[in-house]
Amino acid sequence: MKKFTLIFRTNQTAGNQPSEEQMKFYMDSWMKWINDLSEKGKLADVGNSFYKFSQRMSYATSSK
Repeated sequence: MKKFTLIFRTNQTAGNQPSEEQMKFYMDSWMKWINDLSEKGKLADVGNSFYKFSQRMSYATSSK
C-alpha cells in the first residue's frame, strides 16, 4: 500500500479567528472524518507533526 502525507493549512489571522461554536464544529467534523478513515484501515499514522520543522510560506497573488 502506498503512503501519502496530507498537509492541511489554515488562513486564520489574529483578526480572523473562529468562534468557540465554529471551532467545536470544525474539530467534531475533523474527528469524525479521521476516525472514519482509521476504522476503514485507510489511515497509516495520525501522529507525524511537522510543526517544529515547518516555516510560514506566503503565496503571491496576481490581479488580472
